[in-house]
Amino acid sequence: MDEAAERIPIAGDRAERWRAFAAACALALGINVWLTIAVVPGIVLGAIGTIGASGAVLALAVLVIGMAKKSDALLLFGFPAAVLIPVVAAPAIARGAVYGPLRLILVATGLCAYLFGASFLTSFREPAPADKKRLLSSAQSGVPARWRRRLRLYRALAALSVVYPLVLLWAVNFNDDNQAFLR
Repeated sequence: MDEAAERIPIAGDRAERWRAFAAACALALGINVWLTIAVVPGIVLGAIGTIGASGAVLALAVLVIGMAKKSDALLLFGFPAAVLIPVVAAPAIARGAVYGPLRLILVATGLCAYLFGASFLTSFREPAPADKKRLLSSAQSGVPARWRRRLRLYRALAALSVVYPLVLLWAVNFNDDNQAFLR
């Protein structure tokens, strides 16, 4: 299936307002992720050196370039990977003492919200013009039961893709037995 046909079709002035709103939300959520993962913990701990500071600037540059080009790869892969450069340069930023249970939940929720917002932003594309317009007979009927089951499964997998990493991070960072084992 053509990639342009899979995108969300919205036409006219309304489309421009939705694109601007989605871009503003994705940019605000991206700056939130950038601040909460890389900048604020590094400043509070005084752990960001030259490499960490340049990594933080690089992450912000990747976000801005990705927003300008509406690039799927930059927004959904490049920016989250670039945000980790200051964490790699100064591992003290990611210690359990910096991220308490509530802060970890807030940061993870902010990251998931950014990923959903960026994927929504990149889904706005104009569909290719159709050569002929003809209604399909299957479009007139309701959604078949097998597709309803599949959609339930897809929703469950999406929920698990958010919950499962949070549970693993929680177990590594806040379980006393695991902390003792890791030390």
